[in-house]
Amino acid sequence: MILSPQVRRASATTTIPSNPYDNYSQSWLGLRPQGSGEWVSFNQTVINKRVSSDNAVDAMLAAKIYSLQTSATDQAQLSVILNANSRNGIAYSLTGPNPLPNSYPSTSGATDSGINCMHCGKWVDLPAAMYFYGGPGTPSGSYRQIYISSDGYVSVLGPQSPGSVGAGEIAAFSRSLNPAAGGHIYYYSNAPSTIYDFYVYWDHVPTAGGNGDPQSFLIWIHDGSLSSSSPYSENGIEFWYSSITPSDGVQTAVGISDQYGGRVKSLNANSLSNNQELVFKATTGPV
Repeated sequence: MILSPQVRRASATTTIPSNPYDNYSQSWLGLRPQGSGEWVSFNQTVINKRVSSDNAVDAMLAAKIYSLQTSATDQAQLSVILNANSRNGIAYSLTGPNPLPNSYPSTSGATDSGINCMHCGKWVDLPAAMYFYGGPGTPSGSYRQIYISSDGYVSVLGPQSPGSVGAGEIAAFSRSLNPAAGGHIYYYSNAPSTIYDFYVYWDHVPTAGGNGDPQSFLIWIHDGSLSSSSPYSENGIEFWYSSITPSDGVQTAVGISDQYGGRVKSLNANSLSNNQELVFKATTGPV
């Protein structure tokens, strides 16, 4: 009896994707002689698998069977490659609400963003690289711009929906606000001093809905080089509230989220009142 050759595809890949949320299994084809008139396939399998609970490490497992003549001994090789994102594994703690430690700061010297419409905003440059939840998925990743929204939040990814904490969002008081009806949105940096803090103020900006009450609050992004506020080089974040109405029935979100929306630290807005602060600090270091 003469058997025709049979070929089977097997899986392989030589790269690990940068997004740790992906698992890959790809293929290539190979043949080897194993006797007179007999052919069999050999294969290499590579699987990229997320193995840590916080998406901090990728593991690539490769199993290879070498192509050899029938008279030789088969050889097998097993190799493991680990790809660790040194900026992943970050977790933030939330402290507060607590009374403001100092007087609510003035907007004197701050830049008027010029944002004066509903559900709009603008990108602005940060005074220094900002590390936030590990950066955008790379070991040395950081952000150099941030989107300021009329709706009470900033984001490393651009516009989000008000009233929820979306991916990449730093939401001090996310709700529908209407700067066209009054108030201003300012931003300020003390660069080029040796400390590169960054502030965004919503100053008497009316709510779109409810009683139309004006809201005054700010986001303070600390210099990531200061170990007291940023112990793992992730930028510490504070929310300060001067005059707000969280119980007016308007949907409001308060919190921060990583760039994938997978890790969120939030607070019920109804627990806030005037002259209070919230402090977010990285308390688990990178894996």
